[in-house]
Amino acid sequence: GREILPGVTRATLSDLLKAEGIGFAERGFTRDEAVQAAEAFVTSASATVMPVVAIDGRTVGDGMADAYFELTMSS
Repeated sequence: GREILPGVTRATLSDLLKAEGIGFAERGFTRDEAVQAAEAFVTSASATVMPVVAIDGRTVGDGMADAYFELTMSS
């Protein structure tokens, strides 16, 4: 299966978003769902939180790092 590895960065981001009342779900998704998202980002220990602005040449949201990403960077 395609399991998500547990991670401190992702857990911290989840807690931050929930504290701000921002919906957060961990689940499988299709490429079409991903590009229809208002905003997307990837977490890792080395890069912390990085915005995803395009997938396969298709723009995600407005193609910019927006409010949720900025919230994570200010915390």
